[in-house]
Amino acid sequence: MINVSNNTLKIVSALVWITGGIILFYKGYMMLKQANTILFNIELISAVMVTAFIIGLLKNKYLMTPFTVKNLERIQRLDQPKIIQIFEPIFFFYLALMIITGISIT
Repeated sequence: MINVSNNTLKIVSALVWITGGIILFYKGYMMLKQANTILFNIELISAVMVTAFIIGLLKNKYLMTPFTVKNLERIQRLDQPKIIQIFEPIFFFYLALMIITGISIT
């Protein structure tokens, strides 16, 4: 496996998270669009949007930010980083689980 710089790993990690965020935003938008055509209740749809936004903020503050800081510190400590070391091995399992869950929910 080819060695890369620590900054390259950080950039690729950021791109993975940004891509995931864009996909989730798009899926959420499409679901709200479908909800609007099925049941036009602007109050309910607005309440769902506000609730989802609040849950997203809490998730970001208490789950994603600590994980990201920990991962960036881990990447910085790597002496000869390789691209496969972008995340810890268990994270790849969780990533696959998240993708499968998202597909099955949709």
